[in-house]
Amino acid sequence: MEQYRNMVARILKETSIPEDDIFDFESSPHCNEFNQAFKFYDEAISRNAHFGIEPHLLFYKKSYSINAAATKENEHYIININAGTIVHLMERFKPENVPLNDEYADFQNLLDVSIANLMYNTALHFTFYHELAHLIQKSDLLDSTLFERPDTVSRFSIERHILELDADTFSSLCVGTHLLQYARQCFGENMDCESIKKLIVVACGSALLYLLSFQSNALPIYYEEYTHPHPVVRISCVVFHIVGYCLQSLEEYQLELDIQDIVKEAMSFAHSISSNGNDRSIIEQYQEIIGQEAHNIEAYIRKTRIIQETTTSLSAYKWNQEVRRRNR
Repeated sequence: MEQYRNMVARILKETSIPEDDIFDFESSPHCNEFNQAFKFYDEAISRNAHFGIEPHLLFYKKSYSINAAATKENEHYIININAGTIVHLMERFKPENVPLNDEYADFQNLLDVSIANLMYNTALHFTFYHELAHLIQKSDLLDSTLFERPDTVSRFSIERHILELDADTFSSLCVGTHLLQYARQCFGENMDCESIKKLIVVACGSALLYLLSFQSNALPIYYEEYTHPHPVVRISCVVFHIVGYCLQSLEEYQLELDIQDIVKEAMSFAHSISSNGNDRSIIEQYQEIIGQEAHNIEAYIRKTRIIQETTTSLSAYKWNQEVRRRNR
């Protein structure tokens, strides 16, 4: 706890964040999980210091809802994750809450962790890296705090949509990086197309269940409305970028991975592990929307991608520039 206590002391000294807003996880039954995640993400921010996001602060907010936020105060770059996010994801992805069919049970036997654990880490990584992207963007909106799940749906802003889709892109690249690091560690030279495909399906299934749990998913699909893109649009972007990154990074393996096949299998996998009617219902609704709105979703993604690719302040643009610099 010492590292977290030191961080809290800095927060109280250097910002206006009240002590009552900060979650002290020492007495939590999930103390180890909170501590491990904090140390991992604190180090992750430091590893990205070259994007000019230091000094940084990171803490858990004393809230049992599912949310996270990025902000800037007194020249400090700040991420907070609601304590409820950790607890919810742990509960949702307990092994007993992720019933596997024979195919994925056999695949799990090839891994050194459970598929439930992979799904928990994917969803949590996605949350954190999305907020890290907002820090890297350094938009003017950062001063007023950017939330992952807004409590209200305000009027449409193309700037906000672009920021959110860019943060999803950056987060997908980071999730893809972790996925491939794990694949190389787990399979080594025995890595094959089927193993990679199943890992990607598990990761995309986790992101699918997480994003579809957002309150805004209850709204009919929309495009140029509200501050955040509809979760169905976001999922399409996330899957595209995770698969695309993995294919590009594994060119030497000449893998044949089809995005549409992975989307279908991710939906099927997520449906198969859903142990309650609500989860199954939202996945079935997602499948129906995808069937009806595929053309409109693709058109909106193309439109926003043109803006993303030419906006140098965005996190994915900066990521790509850094990759090019390192490969010179």
